[in-house]
Formats: sequence, C-alpha cells, structure tokens
Amino acid sequence: MIKKLLITVIAGGMLTMYSCKDEEGTPTTTTTKTCTVTGTTDSDNDNYDFTYSGGKLSKVVNTYDGETDNIIFTWDGDQLAQLNNGTYVLKMVYTGGTITRIDELDDNVLTGYYLVTMNSNKQITKLEYYYIDGTDEVLVEAYTMTYTGNNCSKVVNSFDSDEDGVLDMDISANITAFDSKTNPLYNMPMMFWDLGNYIYLSKNNATAANANIIGQDIDIKVTYTYNSSGLPTQSVMTSGADVTTTNYAYDCK
Repeated sequence: MIKKLLITVIAGGMLTMYSCKDEEGTPTTTTTKTCTVTGTTDSDNDNYDFTYSGGKLSKVVNTYDGETDNIIFTWDGDQLAQLNNGTYVLKMVYTGGTITRIDELDDNVLTGYYLVTMNSNKQITKLEYYYIDGTDEVLVEAYTMTYTGNNCSKVVNSFDSDEDGVLDMDISANITAFDSKTNPLYNMPMMFWDLGNYIYLSKNNATAANANIIGQDIDIKVTYTYNSSGLPTQSVMTSGADVTTTNYAYDCK
C-alpha cells in the first residue's frame, strides 16, 4: 500500500518513536511503552522490513513483484549521510545542517542529482531531479508538495514525457482528509528512497485523497484499525474496484 498511495521527504534523522501509557494498579501508576514500527505487509505483496541500530533506521528490505531491495542507511552522527542498494547510492549534501541536494551515483559515477527546497518548518516543498548526460544536466522530473499544518495535503509530480527538456505532464494527488492518530511512518528516512510518496510527509494518517493521473481522476479512501496506543495495525485502501490491505508490525517496550 505504501507505494500505491502515490508515485518525499523531510530531513529528520531518527525514526520518530511513539509512546503510550497503560494504566496498572491505581490511577496514579502508569507504564510508558515506546513502539517502533518494524514492518508492513500488504495484499499486493509489497512488503517492508525495518531494522534499527542505535535508535536509527539502518536497513530496509523491500520485497515486491518478485524483486528485493536491500536499502542500507549510513549516518554521520545524527545526520543521514547516504542510502544505498548495492552500487546505487543516494548521497546527502547539507547546507547549514539542512539537506539541499541529493547526489545519485551508480558504480561511483554521478548520474544525476536532486535539488531540495524546504520551508521554514523544515518541510520539503520541492524536489527537482537533474539527469547528467555527458556535460549536460537536464531537468527531467520534479515534485512539489503543499502542506496544511503537519500534513502534506498535495503532491504534484511533473515530468518530461518526450525527453525534450520540458516538464509537460503532471500526476497529482490532493489528500483531503486525515485522522487524528499518529502516522507511524511520518518523517521516516525511507522518504528519500520512495520519492513522491506522501505517506512519509504527514503526521496523521490520510483517510481520503483524489489523484489525477494523466487526466484520469481517481478517488482513494482509507480506513484503519488501531491498537491501544492509537497506532494503525491495519489499513484498507479502496480505489475504485482495487482494494489493498496493509498490516503494520511494531516492537513495543
């Protein structure tokens, strides 16, 4: 379901942990549990397993369509330094402690880069991808994000459909409703890998959206089942006749 929400990204470092209080004994005695999302599985066989080291995301295994990505996260202190899947690397470039560019390398060769724009709230508002062809650097794709409070309310993916150097086609999603619960994937560094996916950019869980894909409008509805911590354990996304069920797993201590 993660990729189906749309074809993003805020620098943050550590995956946000979520706490809840379980009442035990008298009303004044509480136990606080910290829950970390450890994986998602969906009915389309697009599955994610998350591994952590020192409280930071260190590895994601994504299996889909018979393929497997082993994404390794490298950190420099609290700053994300790079992601790699084999020889394919995304390397972060910082200005004043903020990511402003992401270099794309394959076999140690610079093949392209993303320019990153953030607003005053450190929310990503634009990503522009430039492909390097010899001495030419060509803008071939861009993402523009709009926010309402802590939630991403719109994503527009613009791209060059005929390789003439002009971004002439858009795919967009308006996220029109959210619940009041915590999105366990919010601000996750996976957003740098799964670009264009608004699920990582919103503090709350999206419940309704409208996507426009090459002139075709698609309505999306999502319902959730929550655990006692208020975190989703299952979501069901309906888009026309297409229904995708996603299950969430946690480690709570």
